[in-house]
Amino acid sequence: MGNCGSSVNCTAVNQPTQANPDVAGVGVMVSFIATAIITFIAIVVGYLSDSLRDTSLSQLDRACIAKFSTIRWRPWIKDGPTSLLLRRSMTAAMGVLGWNYALADHGDASEDDDKSRDARERRSKGLEKFILALSDQQLVTGLAVLIAGFVSPCSMSIYHFNIIAALGWFSSMTHLSTLAVLRVYFIEHPRLRTWRVVAMLFVLVLLIIARVVTLASTLDNSLPVRCAFTHGSSRNLGYLSVVSIVGIMAFLVPTYSSSIVEQDKFRRKLTERQQYVGRELVKIVIESSKKTRAEQGVLLRSLNERRRYSALYDAVKSRKVASEDIGIHIIREIIYSFLGDIMSLYFGVALGITQVIVSRINEPSAGVVGSQNDINFGQLVPLLLMLLPLFAAGEVFFGNIDNLFA
Repeated sequence: MGNCGSSVNCTAVNQPTQANPDVAGVGVMVSFIATAIITFIAIVVGYLSDSLRDTSLSQLDRACIAKFSTIRWRPWIKDGPTSLLLRRSMTAAMGVLGWNYALADHGDASEDDDKSRDARERRSKGLEKFILALSDQQLVTGLAVLIAGFVSPCSMSIYHFNIIAALGWFSSMTHLSTLAVLRVYFIEHPRLRTWRVVAMLFVLVLLIIARVVTLASTLDNSLPVRCAFTHGSSRNLGYLSVVSIVGIMAFLVPTYSSSIVEQDKFRRKLTERQQYVGRELVKIVIESSKKTRAEQGVLLRSLNERRRYSALYDAVKSRKVASEDIGIHIIREIIYSFLGDIMSLYFGVALGITQVIVSRINEPSAGVVGSQNDINFGQLVPLLLMLLPLFAAGEVFFGNIDNLFA
């Protein structure tokens, strides 16, 4: 982290802190929060519009999607010129994007199977392109903001480093949530997956160090962050801080490990499913099927789910299962489903926004000198990076336009 020499005074507490718009500026906050919210909305819309790969869905997910497809939008929006214009605009936009499945009236018309599969495939690829742009943006900006906090420990205050740690946590949680949508994409593009895994490992190491330093430091947050690294951890570290540090470690390491390993598990899905449905059955399915690897994975996942449901059905039928066991089964199904990933994403986005806002308003007692809202290069970069998902959305939009005219 460099040698600050005698330029750092770790005893000058309660001093005004120089503003740092590159870290705490409104542009930075807006870009991180807006991207996370857009990611959440895109994943939810993709889920409800049946635009995810079959390998990402369980029977619970399919039941939720089927139920949502029967809900009309009309009861939610009152009749009127404005409402009519809104409904037609949404239907047209979603139709061009290929996401009109959830908005269609399935009770009045039926699609041909081949046409329906083609439309769903277009929706899946379009959603993956859009989510991939958001995922890469979160990975790059999260890594950049964490590196920025470590390369200037002598001039950056603990206050601003707390904001950096919160932004790094926020972006990493948002990025991890996108991997559930992109599993099959990374199977089909293993080289692209490799360098992203390397970047994720860098983020993990920097994020753990940043969170431990911010939680363990008991110094005044107006001091340079170098002081927190050298002698910021008090021997009388509070019980809550210790629990928080252990909790952060226990959460980050398994979460990142499972996200990285899960991608490789999907690549080896057929081999790993053998322990659930029997080696001979898997052998027959693989040898007799002309389907792709992803389609075989869907079939084997269905067999595995059928085994779980069959065991529960037999137990309920014979009245050998308690209500607690049924509750455990429901919880397990939610955890295995994509619906559980959406719940985790919602929690991560809400927690990330809260942490960023709390870190931003928790200014040093002596105040901040200067304005942190001045628009400069550091605030323009994350705002301009938000154009990447828009470019991806434009590519999907015009691609579907070409398909419609073709």
